[in-house]
Order: sequence, then structure tokens, then C-alpha cells
Amino acid sequence: MKILVPLDGTPESESVLPWVRGLLSLPEARVRLLHVAPPHSDPAGCEGSLGRAARRLEGAGAVESIVETGAPGAVILRLAREDRADFIAMRTRCRQGIPRMHFGSVAAEVLQGARSPVLVTGPGIRAPKETPSFRSILVPLDGSDWSAQVLPPVAALALRLGARATLLHAGASPDGLRARAEELSRGGVACDTVGLPGHPATAILAHANLLGVDLVAMATHGRSGFQRLLLGSVAEEVVLQSPVPVLLRRPE
Repeated sequence: MKILVPLDGTPESESVLPWVRGLLSLPEARVRLLHVAPPHSDPAGCEGSLGRAARRLEGAGAVESIVETGAPGAVILRLAREDRADFIAMRTRCRQGIPRMHFGSVAAEVLQGARSPVLVTGPGIRAPKETPSFRSILVPLDGSDWSAQVLPPVAALALRLGARATLLHAGASPDGLRARAEELSRGGVACDTVGLPGHPATAILAHANLLGVDLVAMATHGRSGFQRLLLGSVAEEVVLQSPVPVLLRRPE
């Protein structure tokens, strides 16, 4: 499993590293730490922060550091394609209290263009005291085929980690999810379903806290106008408030 981790030298960007360390426990996992320096700058100035980040992952698995120059979003997407990264892991800079979600231009560009699922940590996440494990995954679905496109990466992670997946139909009965759950079960993934009434984001966050899940995984809208309506109101609210990382998959 290949994981690309963009960093910018700030402690905020490095706050994703505990969860990256948890993923490094997977067999054959390999992490590439990336710092993208501005054009015409000296890349050597970034090596210190990358070294600090690499030391936080020391002993957990295979870690490589790389410095590139250019436009950060474009470089991240190019390297993810070239390396055939299974996941991109990064910290978001979304903030509340403004008319629309502010996700940061780099994160927005990556989420819009990435072929790989993106593991994001938002401002509501709890700092772990120990290396996090991924034993329980909450998967919100709305019954559509596009929302179900998050299931293949969820299944791959669950099988490797021995995690249990809970399919959640927020605001409706879970009846429509049973076929999806049976498909996952036939593939070897422990799975159950639940339906909760109320506003979808509220139900997702409440259930994530109730179960103490380790990861929320969901599809984004990924349509034109992505900057304006970045993830859709439900995913936006979940990323802003989730106490655990959110795995986002842009439907194709």
C-alpha cells in the first residue's frame, strides 16, 4: 500500500502523521512524505521539516521523503498518479463561521483531481495519545451508486486491518443497504447496517461518537463548481466536526 503525505513544514500539516503511522502497520505499506516548495526557491530549506516528520514515523515502516518545486496541488496530483498511490493523507484547513466552506485551495484542488481516496483530518479531530488503529469504519451512504463508490477502498482497508464496517443510511431505513452489506460480507468484511432519523450530517456525527469509530468514509460530490460547493453540505459538515479522520472518495 502506497500513501502520499503532503506537508508544508507547519505543525498543523504534521497533525495527520499519527494516523499515517497507524496505516504503516499494514503489510508492505510505504509512505512518501512530500514538501512542495515555491517555484525558484531552494528545496534544501525544506529538508529539516521533512526530517522531523520522518522521525515521527521512525520504526513504523518504510518512509521516503521528497522535495519538489512548483504549484502544490498540481505536484501532489502528479506524484499520486506517477506513484499509483493508494491513498493521499493530508490535514485540511477548513474553518467554520464563513458563508461557504473554506477548505484551502490546495486541499480543494487535490480533492477535485485525485484518483486516489484522500484521508483528511479536520479541525474537530482529537489528538491521539497513542498510535491510532483502524478497527471500526463508519460508511454513510444515501442509496445511490455514486455514494457506493467509496466501498471498494473501504473493503480493501477493512480486509487488511481486520476492521468492521458499519453502513449508515442517515435519515432513512437501512433496508436499502442490505445488498451492499451482503456484498461486503461475501468479500470477507465484517459488516452491519443502521438507519438513523434526522439531518444526515448530524446523524453521521452522532453515530461516529456513539460507536467510537476510528474512521468515517464517504463519497464527495466532485461535480463542476467544486470550489463553490466543495463537498456537498453533508460531507462539509462531517469534515468540519468529525472527531476522527474522514476518507473521501470522488466518484467517477
